[in-house]
Amino acid sequence: MKSNTNNKSKSANQFLLMLCSSFILLAGCEKAEMQQLSSEAESKSDLKTVLPPPPAYTMLIIEHNALTSSFPDYDVYLLSDGSVIYRGWSNVAVKGRRDFNVDAATVSYIKSLFESANFFSISPIPHQDGDPVIYTTFSNRIQTKQLFDYDMGMPQLLIQIRKRAEEKLNISQYVQGEKLNLISSTL
Repeated sequence: MKSNTNNKSKSANQFLLMLCSSFILLAGCEKAEMQQLSSEAESKSDLKTVLPPPPAYTMLIIEHNALTSSFPDYDVYLLSDGSVIYRGWSNVAVKGRRDFNVDAATVSYIKSLFESANFFSISPIPHQDGDPVIYTTFSNRIQTKQLFDYDMGMPQLLIQIRKRAEEKLNISQYVQGEKLNLISSTL
């Protein structure tokens, strides 16, 4: 009987030893797996730092459409990365296309100018045939809206922010020839 008890005791000890060994083995595997997951997460975060920024989008378009020969006819495009495209058609100091860049602070200023003026809430005015029209299109990547004015008082807020944006972009150098500096521009 004693040998039967010893065998049971020995079997129980072996079982406990196997159970403990299994726990240790599992804990070791779990630790290795956690280290591997942590390593993968670190490599993914490294990928995020080397990915390029999202592509630029057209944030602002200002189109001066002259219907008569006495008004300037030109377009200005501002991209979110600071790229600016000017295209002069008629009654401007510089005809043709000019590309230049503005700094991030200028882009941020113009974006906040339109957002703080609640551009998307400005009510459109009725269209009048025969007058030169200025179209202003603004996009914050989520929504885009186009409004127009005739540069004659309505909607006053639109005219103010459009003119401020053109001043900040120094478009008058191409339209009126003021302080013309084409060194940084390309054709």
